Order: sequence, then structure tokens, then C-alpha cells
Amino acid sequence: MPSSRTPPIVVDMLPASLIIKKRNGERLSAEEIQSFIDGFVSGEVADYQMSAMAMAICWQGMDAEETTDLTQAMLDSGERLQRSSQGPPRVDKHSTGGLGDKISLILAPLLASCGVHVPMISGRGLGHTGGTLDKLESIPGFRVDWASDEAEGLLEKIGCFIIGANQNIAPADQRLYALRDVTGTIESVPLITASILSKKLAASLDALVMDVKVGSGAFMQSSSDAIRLAHSIVATGHQAGLPTTAFVSDMDQPLGHAVGNAIEVNESVDVLQGKGPSEVRELTLQLCSSALCMTKVCQDVNQARQLLSDQLNSGRAFERFCEMVFAQGGQFVDKLSLESATPILASHSGYLAMINNRKLGECLIALGGGRRRLGDPLRHGVGLHVAARIGDSIERGMPIATLHASSALSKDWIDIVRNAFHISNEPVQARELIQQRIDQSPTLPNELRQRLIIDAQHARQHAYAPFSRFQVGAAIATVDGRIFTGCNIENASFSATICAERVAAGNAISAGAGEWLAIALATSGGAAPCGICRQFLSEFSRHLPLIIVDTDNGEIRHRCLSDLLPNSFASGDIRPQ
Repeated sequence: MPSSRTPPIVVDMLPASLIIKKRNGERLSAEEIQSFIDGFVSGEVADYQMSAMAMAICWQGMDAEETTDLTQAMLDSGERLQRSSQGPPRVDKHSTGGLGDKISLILAPLLASCGVHVPMISGRGLGHTGGTLDKLESIPGFRVDWASDEAEGLLEKIGCFIIGANQNIAPADQRLYALRDVTGTIESVPLITASILSKKLAASLDALVMDVKVGSGAFMQSSSDAIRLAHSIVATGHQAGLPTTAFVSDMDQPLGHAVGNAIEVNESVDVLQGKGPSEVRELTLQLCSSALCMTKVCQDVNQARQLLSDQLNSGRAFERFCEMVFAQGGQFVDKLSLESATPILASHSGYLAMINNRKLGECLIALGGGRRRLGDPLRHGVGLHVAARIGDSIERGMPIATLHASSALSKDWIDIVRNAFHISNEPVQARELIQQRIDQSPTLPNELRQRLIIDAQHARQHAYAPFSRFQVGAAIATVDGRIFTGCNIENASFSATICAERVAAGNAISAGAGEWLAIALATSGGAAPCGICRQFLSEFSRHLPLIIVDTDNGEIRHRCLSDLLPNSFASGDIRPQ
């Protein structure tokens, strides 16, 4: 006798169907994401299909749950480093990269000297920013290619290592990153987040500190984009069970004085010996203090800074660096040699107003200190010593930089390097090193979330929609604890129609409540805000959390406004004539 039970619903896992779903702005389930990534790793999903999915994600974004699911799927594509439950806390740091960023070389041995383990998997430089592995390979004999079991031996012996990724750690990320690099999808925040965290989670960490660079020499050139990425990484890290703290730090100028490979190793050694540029030391202390507090090695920041400062000033951190270098095959005695020095003199007096970081990076690449393509050989002795920082007073004829390169080549670049330093006649304010610290993305109390959902549904009942019959309700929660509602109001003159989101926003602004926590929307089908509303809301809260209620089936989705409108037109884009 045939069964009367309803057959189970089979989710369509065809790659093309999932690409179309994301292209149309729909949410992908954890099972769909896992199926797509598994297929990509096995070869069932072709590279061109993965490229299409990456573009769909770049265009439509992902909510927090999707980003976490993508991170988990990429993590599950490979192996994880093993660890003993009885071992010391395990921490790591990741930077989005910039000119002169040598913090990893200092941080790993410094934290190891404080009793924690630091399994650091780093990368090479490509473009105008340098890579940690390239800097360490300036040291004769230093080896970065280690199998997972060998790396574990290094960690047990020294307490830290800095190595390159092998093919068994998050292989989905390695393949996807190569596609993103050539398909214009590098800047997608969900893809960046999953790429970073899939590798860090594979290291079985207890805590992660992120350094998100912002400025002309960074990948993220606007503060809003850098903060958005920092929030995404922190939120996803916490959802995946990895306590994560992010710092947004300045990259409108090189970090420290040294830019290059061997020259940055030398500056790192200075800091490890209690000397070196104050900004390099300060950023290192901030990142390391956070790691020690997150793992409860220290009770507060003051205790952590004191411990770290003692390790630097006493030379114990430098001793641990030497142990790491020797264990990884390096031969390090003193400072590494550099190529010939050519001073760059200021052409006039004034105040240093701006540094063209990209031009400096391109100069070093042209001189052999960086790569145009993966696999290019490096001249490790090529580098630049930057003598001034933004805001400094400059005298005509004083050295603003020193270029280390072949004498035959450097003379062609003297004027180019000099012109990368813009000097103003008026005083210039110095840059803040650390712009923001993000410990955990803000979350709404469940009670407030439920109130928003209910109020949005009630507001929908008052919608005036005689023409479209499409009723929408909205409710905005403000930082002072109030909730403002609105419904859509149509008009026979269609251009006069007002969406529910803008009605609620107008009510809040009229009451002097311009700082918002979240907005809830109640619609048939769970429709997201229209383009005009996205732009309107972003004027007041670019990263506003959205709670979208489908009144047909009660399904609730969570999005971020900046995911729906990644590059909104902002007040800073309006330039008076």
C-alpha cells in the first residue's frame, strides 16, 4: 500500500541554481554553502562556477550567519593543527597588510616569551605591500615550508613559528583566493572574512587579534570600509567559537621607518631589543596586550603592558626571536646587510602633509625589493628608510628618506621618491595610530529584538497601499531606548509615495533620535529595502543591522545595510565648487 506521508523536500543543490539564488539576493543555507564548497574542492563545481558565485557574493553580500557558514565550510575543506588540551593558550594575529608592517616578526616571539603559543601561518607580498615570509627569508637559511607535524614540533620547542600555508590547510580558500585575484572580487567583506578565519580556525586558536589597516597604503582606504571588515571578522570569529578583537590602525604612512625586507627585519630586531620606532612598539604592545587579556594570562591591560615591556627591555623577547630563527634554519648574528644608501633631501621647508605609499611601494618593486608576479626573485637588501612622519616640521635640504638600492638604479628614482612626500606650508595634524578597537559586534537584547519585530508588524497594519496592495511596516530602535515606527504611504502621484523605512526614520530624526541600533521590516515575502531607502538610511547609519520579517511564513532574516549597499554615496562625496 502506498505511503500517505508527504515526501521530503529535496533542496536543489545544482551549482547553477545556487548561483542564481545568491545573484537574486536570496540567503543560502548552511547545507547549500557546504555543498557548493565541497563540490569546488572535489572538482564537481568548475572554476568558472566558483567565480560566478564569488561575484554574486561580492554583489549581493552575505548576512552574518551565511558568512559564518562559508567560513566553516572552507575550514572543513582541510585539516586542523592538533593540540593538547593541557598545553599553553594558543593565540595568533593577522594584519590586512600595508607598507612597513613588520609587527608579526615582533609579536610572535614576544608573546611566546610570555608563555603562550603562537602558530603563525603567513603569506608573501604581492603588489605594493610586503609579505612576512619574504622578510624572514632575508635571513640566510630561514625556512618557511614545514609540514603540519614538523610545525607542531617547532611550537612545542620554541613556543612560536612563522611558516607558509601548506596544501592541507583550508585548500578551498587557496583555490578561491586565486580566482578572486583575477575576477575583481577581492574586496568582498564576506569572502575576506571567510578567507582569514578559515585559516586561523585551522590553527586551533584560543584567541585572535586582527589589525585592519586603513589609509592610502592599505587595502581598505576608507574608515567605514575598514570598520565594516573589522566588525565582520570579530562577529564571525565569535560565532565560530574564536574570541576575536580587531584594531583599525593608520596606513596613510609607512609603519615605522623601515620599508623593505632585510631593513624591516633590522627594525624588528631594534624593537625586540627595547628600541626602535615608538609607533611600531606601541602597536605591538596594543595587539599583544589584547591577546594576553583574552586568554587570561594577564588580568588587565596594565599588567599585560608591564609584562610585555619587561620582555622587550630585558632582551628576552629578542632571545626567543633568535631561537625561532635558528629552529627554522636561519643564521642570524647581527643586522642584515642592505644595498647602497642614497639620501633623499627635502626640496623645500614646511610640514609633511601626505606620503604617497603606493608610489613608494612601486619604487621598491621596480628596484627588485618586491614582486610584480608570484615567483619573481627578490633583492632582499633593497629598502627605504623613512625619516619623517606626517605632521613633522621639515627643513629644506634635510634627509626625508634614504633609498637602499643599486647605485646605478637608485639615481633614476630619487625625484620619484622625493615627490612621494608632499610638504605643506601650513601646519599639519599628526595621524592617530589606532583609530578604533572592536571587541565584539553589537548585538540586540532579545527582548528589544522581539519588540522591534512586533512593532513593525503592527505598523504594517496601518499601511496606505491602495494601488500596489503591498503593505510594509518598519520599526527603528534608537540608542536612547526608544522605538519609532512607520508604514508605507502611497499616492496617486506615484513619485510622492513614501516607503515605511523612510517614514520611521523621519519620525526618529524629527524627535532628535539620530543614533540607531537596528531597524525591523515586516513585508509579504520578506522584501529588503528599495535602493532609495538603502541610500537614505546609510546617511545616518551605514552599518545598520536589518531584521527582515516575512509575514507570509514568519521567517526572519538578519542583514547589514552595508552588505546591501556596499558603496553608498556619502556626504564626503559632495564637494562644493
